[in-house]
Amino acid sequence: MHYYIYPNGGNAKYIAWIIDFMNGVFKERKDNDTYFFIDDNSPEQSLERLSAAVKEEIFQSKAKLLLSSPKNYDKLLDNCLKYGICECYDGVKISANWLNSYYREKFDCSNIIAVQLSGFSSFQKHLGSICQRLQEGGLQIVYVVSLGHYWFSEIKNDLDKRGEKYLCADAEILENLNFFPFIIEQTNIARFYTGVYSLKIVTSMEQISNRICSTKELLEVLNISFLLSSYVNIHSKSIYKEIFKLQSFNGILPSPEPRLIRGGYPSIEKEVDEFGDTIDYTIKRDTVIFISTFLNFNQPQKLSRYILKALDFGFRVIFKSCPPLEQTHKSREDDFAEAFKSYPNFIYWQNETPRLSKEELQRSITAIEIYSSMMYSYPVITKRPAILLYPNRNDTNQEILENDCFYQENLHIRIFEEDESSFIEVFVKLSEDLSYQREWEKKILDYCQNDLFNFKNASIYLSNWILKWYKKRRLLKNSL
Repeated sequence: MHYYIYPNGGNAKYIAWIIDFMNGVFKERKDNDTYFFIDDNSPEQSLERLSAAVKEEIFQSKAKLLLSSPKNYDKLLDNCLKYGICECYDGVKISANWLNSYYREKFDCSNIIAVQLSGFSSFQKHLGSICQRLQEGGLQIVYVVSLGHYWFSEIKNDLDKRGEKYLCADAEILENLNFFPFIIEQTNIARFYTGVYSLKIVTSMEQISNRICSTKELLEVLNISFLLSSYVNIHSKSIYKEIFKLQSFNGILPSPEPRLIRGGYPSIEKEVDEFGDTIDYTIKRDTVIFISTFLNFNQPQKLSRYILKALDFGFRVIFKSCPPLEQTHKSREDDFAEAFKSYPNFIYWQNETPRLSKEELQRSITAIEIYSSMMYSYPVITKRPAILLYPNRNDTNQEILENDCFYQENLHIRIFEEDESSFIEVFVKLSEDLSYQREWEKKILDYCQNDLFNFKNASIYLSNWILKWYKKRRLLKNSL
């Protein structure tokens, strides 16, 4: 069959991918299905230009017209009537059902779990070792990848190399997939088929409480995204209290407790293990790590000033690029780093190697930013505090400061803009004062052991929780 996909756009690409996928899995078919994109933005490929041919092929049962944009169906159907096209099909639902039917025929779908890959590169840090443990527990994983993902080719090549099952879907296509009962997801706003349960696992969720630099509107979006998930993994006791309050929506909604899973922080487990439990205090701490996400807040002059202070005092400086922003801010980071290339102690750590080496972490004094997830992972891994660069106290709402849930006293040192003169003093003390270093190690260990859920064992806890969820759901029947 030949399919005309109308209009050309995001969903159209997924429908085309599904047609290619079905051609690939049914190689025994004599003739492959084909497709063509109708694009009203191109005079030669517009429905007006092609309508006569489309009508004739539909009449002869040689082709079908698949609509690909549900939010624009009214307009698209008007165009079909205008150009005398007698029938068309919901391409989103039909193509999604092709996938549903294929997987139901090939696999025991009660045993399938979908995993949406949304983290940067093929290294899905936020998942820890969960996927491996789920497979060892008997579940079959189907990974879900976005065609628009910046690292799509890398992720696809990695999945192909490992022989993993995967499909390409997003938005309305993903919303119509129902061959799996459960999906692990990370995206901000995602909707799934009724009856499909979702567990949100993010690299770091503390940003939802960062009212110092996030707009009220962004925090509301993040809160709504958590509400759309069936379950939400929570890292620590302190953030649990904040999420519980936010997800209650001022008492309007029922208690969110059944949805909030005290799973922990799987994304740091590998690095914590590699760094080790024993701190070698004989290694000289001479390096300050600056995280590039601070540039997003349009204050590069401030960041530059701090870096120059550190360099001029003789510290090594690592300016670490931010992998999730490579697509949108790479040139900005390059331009910023260029200004310091004359300093022999300046290292621009780019995304070719997204994780800092153990050796660099051992040499580090601290990591500096205000919003990055590394402000939570760095202290837990290295047992050294991270420094949060805050605006002037007088420019910040006092109520926000008093209820600043992003700042964790056992992990962070806050430096306000008016205290900039103390910047180097803090570095020196963290670098040279052994008793101060041990004091911070003790505080951070207390956070790890008494605040984080399942420290070092979050992947085990979450995979066991998911396996138990499947075991319980097998008892539940949907009809008498």
